[in-house]
Amino acid sequence: MIRNKKGQGLPLNVIIIAVLVLIVLVVLVIIFSGKIGKFSTSTADTQKQFDTGVCDIPGTGRYCAGACESGDTSISLNPKCVDSSKGTAQCCQKG
Repeated sequence: MIRNKKGQGLPLNVIIIAVLVLIVLVVLVIIFSGKIGKFSTSTADTQKQFDTGVCDIPGTGRYCAGACESGDTSISLNPKCVDSSKGTAQCCQKG
């Protein structure tokens, strides 16, 4: 009485998918391990440009001008705004 015994195992599709997932994970780790260091130094450099004493920061509604437009308010910051055409200007906040 010899029976036909089939081995219990994972289907080939599951093995192929697992290998592909592992390859993708390894590639992602390689990409991010090298780029995260560059990202953090880049972020620090950008932050230095827009410290609290800087008036003209994109997206904040602040701008340097000789005189604020109607309805806008003047803000006093340590470093004064310098406009190359007008000399010292003031920092204004859109109202």
